[in-house]
Amino acid sequence: MKRKIYIAGKVTGLPKKEVEILFNRADRLITSLGHISINPTKIIPSSPNNMTDEEAENFWIKAMEVLLPEVMRADYIYMIPNWCESKGARIEHNLAVEMEKMIIYADESTAQCSDNWEFKLEKLLKND
Repeated sequence: MKRKIYIAGKVTGLPKKEVEILFNRADRLITSLGHISINPTKIIPSSPNNMTDEEAENFWIKAMEVLLPEVMRADYIYMIPNWCESKGARIEHNLAVEMEKMIIYADESTAQCSDNWEFKLEKLLKND
């Protein structure tokens, strides 16, 4: 059965060429296995250069408004190795966790971001 698989990873702050390589590699892998790739870099164009901090924040918010429903529509989410470094990818990951979606890690060592672990531990201890 074909599955829709959303690719999540760091985009902001990386050179455009590096982003293309990472996301296109994941895209090719998913489609070569017979599944449907949801590649956010093909949905949202790269951000324009020379934006102010406010413009960059607004661009990011608008991108997340478009991409989070894509995560919700996906069957699985595929976390590329740099995802822990991305606020957006961590939000996408947390949404997938809450929706009980299958999460596939390109690098199993990144299955638990340290900041997520600290947050969960802190929350657990507060409820104790």
